[in-house]
Amino acid sequence: MKRRFCAMLFLALLLYTHCALAAKARSIASEADSAFHAQHLAGHIGAIDCVATGNYIKVRTEPGGNKLVGHLEQADAFDLVDVRDGWALIRVTASAPTSPDSRADMTGWVDADYIDCACSDDEYASNSVSPARPAIDGVLPPDQWQSYEDVLDAYYYVATAISPESYEDFNDYIRDVEHILGEAASEWAYYPTLSSGYIIRDLNQDGVDELVILYPEDTEGAQIISLYTMENQRPKLLLYGWTRNNYYLTKDGGIANYGSNGASYPIYYVFDIVGTSLKVRGGLIGDITEAGEPLTYYTTDTDYDTSNDVLLDGNDAWDTPFAEEDHCPAGVVTFAEYGESRSK
Repeated sequence: MKRRFCAMLFLALLLYTHCALAAKARSIASEADSAFHAQHLAGHIGAIDCVATGNYIKVRTEPGGNKLVGHLEQADAFDLVDVRDGWALIRVTASAPTSPDSRADMTGWVDADYIDCACSDDEYASNSVSPARPAIDGVLPPDQWQSYEDVLDAYYYVATAISPESYEDFNDYIRDVEHILGEAASEWAYYPTLSSGYIIRDLNQDGVDELVILYPEDTEGAQIISLYTMENQRPKLLLYGWTRNNYYLTKDGGIANYGSNGASYPIYYVFDIVGTSLKVRGGLIGDITEAGEPLTYYTTDTDYDTSNDVLLDGNDAWDTPFAEEDHCPAGVVTFAEYGESRSK
């Protein structure tokens, strides 16, 4: 009797664990919520940026069927192929190394409650779905990138195929570059050229290469245009530079940042890549007193709230960087060289 009770308890715990591994999207709590969610997801058919809301989600051969083809994991990348009667047809494009029961090209039906889109809460609530951006001359926009090659092709296209001179309206040029490079196209002075280039390197030694886009011949010394890492088998933008917000590699795998919140408010940070995010190694924030006297604070966050930072004596701290910068990084490939390699 005791053995039977233990077995039943183990089974109950197992079922509870499997349920706990996957929370429903958007706090779905009713059949009406599920119906709305499925209707909204249908507007995303063809999308590659949807995500699973948990792990060990059953993938079935048909909607509501009992036969399984595997399990979808949160870290897997997949295409949303179809939505029907509360079920989502997915095709795995990249199975994460941590996924025990999924594989590339695995196709099947999952409960749509456990698939979420990239819409903001407002977009979701209003059931407005932004249409997928089309490729320009075969160059994919950022929400469709699946490799660093896709990123490099986009930057190379901007460096070679379009220029302000080819547009009657400069704003149309800006619009197209923003379409191609996304958020990284923050300022036209930072758009890539043939003399700019890139490095693919594992900066933080975690086994995942980063992609650094930079100006190797910049007078400021190899200023970073943008930096990407891989998350869920897709490129993720970690940072990008603009006027008065400049980034440089450091020799120990970090990123130095010089910026300003105004003439009297300089900032200096060194960041480290931890996982797929940036972590502050240390930072300095400049401020002024009511009398106009300069102040310097040491910080380990980026909220610019000096009330929780450490006030330093004098301004000598600005003369002691937190890391040695690398203004001549090895292994830079210019986009001119990248173009030659593509033509071979």
